[in-house]
Amino acid sequence: MTAAELGIPVRLRETAARPFAVQANCPSRWLHPHQYDWPLAWYSDPEFPRPEEDYLPLHWRADYSASVAAQWQTQYDDFLQRGYDFQAWYNSPPLPETSPEQLEAACDRDLATGNRFYFGAYLLCRGFPSEKVSIGKYSGFKFWANDPFTNFASLAKYCVRKKVLISGAGDGGLQDLLRFAFARTHPIELVGNVIKVLNRTQNGLEALATCCSEIIESVLAPRIVGGSDPCRTFVESLNEGVLSDVFDQFEEIVTFDFGSNRLQLICASIQFPSNFALNRLLVRFLEKFVSVRYPQHPPLVSFGVSIKRVRGVLKHMCANRANDCYGQLHRCEIGGKTTTFDLLVVRHGFGREKRKLEKATGRRTKPPKRAS
Repeated sequence: MTAAELGIPVRLRETAARPFAVQANCPSRWLHPHQYDWPLAWYSDPEFPRPEEDYLPLHWRADYSASVAAQWQTQYDDFLQRGYDFQAWYNSPPLPETSPEQLEAACDRDLATGNRFYFGAYLLCRGFPSEKVSIGKYSGFKFWANDPFTNFASLAKYCVRKKVLISGAGDGGLQDLLRFAFARTHPIELVGNVIKVLNRTQNGLEALATCCSEIIESVLAPRIVGGSDPCRTFVESLNEGVLSDVFDQFEEIVTFDFGSNRLQLICASIQFPSNFALNRLLVRFLEKFVSVRYPQHPPLVSFGVSIKRVRGVLKHMCANRANDCYGQLHRCEIGGKTTTFDLLVVRHGFGREKRKLEKATGRRTKPPKRAS
């Protein structure tokens, strides 16, 4: 859109039937433009872009994904009415996985007319490879699916001995752990409650400042080395009085009944991967909260363990369909033991598909021959 506004002819090739289809079909995932910039000063600003980036074409405000997509759609529709040399080709066939030369031949065609259209550059914005949400024939909901997790978290308070297992400790897994625990209280509100408590004590603010400095210093190399986690160190450094005040705040907003139900996250690695600091901080607080206030609850987070096998219970047979598996009992083999869970969430990252197109530079080695 920016290129078109600058007078450059633009063609958008999209395999979906509409723009913003992924976000528009997901009313359950909360989006905030800056929350993962924490601990930088503007992390709580719900508006995008920030004032110094006002030239960007699509502005939006924190909301659920489908509502954000609606904000974008309104601006996009207005953009289309301005008469720019811009066309969007929806329902386009996928580009072939081929060489850069063959890619040029496939791309240099106006899909609307079939005529040759010589592009000066290609931008390949195809997103991530396929998401790994299955174990054997068991299939969970994808990250951008319209999942029922928030409703489950609210209803679980009135259920008896419900067990929820999340496999995978990337940001998707940590997000879902927080969603089960707090339902519709979002990360910005959660960290805000923590900071309110810390404002009452000088030592707490000093410890948080040290934690933030260590996090910012590790931005270029975010993987935790040797098991050192600034967020965990910070939580463990707080005295019992401060932690008690934070936990009292949590008790007022938590929706998952840790006294009767079970919520666990497991990870095959021995430490968190390269997560956003805000997710790590909140999960570390939640982990401490559960261990102190609900000592009979099993460890909230366990590392170095993974699911070897998943099987349906009674008459349920897994058939790679998330909607069919949801709400059914499943036996999970973990560390040589078998445990039955009411709900299993799989967040195992993305597949490593070979994409030849990623090697294409989008630049021509030779200019096309044109008729004089």
